[in-house]
Amino acid sequence: MPSALQEPESTRTAVGTGVYALSELRAFVAFESVPQDGHRVPMWLKTALNPVPHQPHHTDYNFADLISLFVVRQLRAEGVEPRHIREAEDYLRQKWQMDRPFVNGADIQTDGVYVWADGEIAGTPTSIENASKRGQLALFEPVRASLRHVHYRDTMACSWEPTRGVLLDPRIQFGEPVVAGTGIPTAAVAGIARRTDANTAAKRLGISRVAANRAVKFEARLAAVAAS
Repeated sequence: MPSALQEPESTRTAVGTGVYALSELRAFVAFESVPQDGHRVPMWLKTALNPVPHQPHHTDYNFADLISLFVVRQLRAEGVEPRHIREAEDYLRQKWQMDRPFVNGADIQTDGVYVWADGEIAGTPTSIENASKRGQLALFEPVRASLRHVHYRDTMACSWEPTRGVLLDPRIQFGEPVVAGTGIPTAAVAGIARRTDANTAAKRLGISRVAANRAVKFEARLAAVAAS
C-alpha cells in the first residue's frame, strides 16, 4: 500500500469540476431521500468523510463531494457508523490514490457494519477478519446498485439524473442541473416560465414542451426540498 504520507490524486480533475455551495449539496442529497439527510450533510462532511481542500463559506464543493455524500447516505441507511465510513475512505484514498475514492463504484460493498472493497474490509484492523465474515461477500449488493440515478463511465461516476429529463454532469455548465441532452440550465427554463409560461420558455430556448415542463417541475421540487 502507498505510504500514508503520499498525497492522493485529486478527483477534482479526474471526475470533472462541478461547483456547488453547501446549500446545493444539502438539497441534492435530500432530493431523492428525506429532508433529514440534507440536514446531515455538514456533519457527514466532518465525521464520515475525510477533509479535502475547501474554503469555508465558499462555493467550491464539487461533483466528487456530491457522489461521496450519496455513498455515505446509502451506507448510513445500511447501518454503517460514520467512523467506519471515514476509516474506509481514508484507506481507499491511499490504496486507489484518489482523494474521494467513493466516486469509484467498482466494488464498494457493505455488510451493514463495515465497508468492503476488493474483497476485503476497508480501513479496519485485520483482527476483525474472522471465520464469521468469510463467504459473506456473495450476499452483498454493491453500493452503486443502490444509486440508481448515478451514471458511471467504466467504474467512475460521471453524472447524476435526479429525475427524468434533468442531468447533472460536471463537464456541462460546471455541474449545474441542465435539460438532458442540452446545456440549458433548468433554472433558466424555470425563470422564463415564471415570467411567462412553460410553453413560452420551450419556444425561446428551442426545447420541447415536455422538456420545459420537466425542468420547471424539477426546479419547483428542488426549491421545496431546499426550504424544508
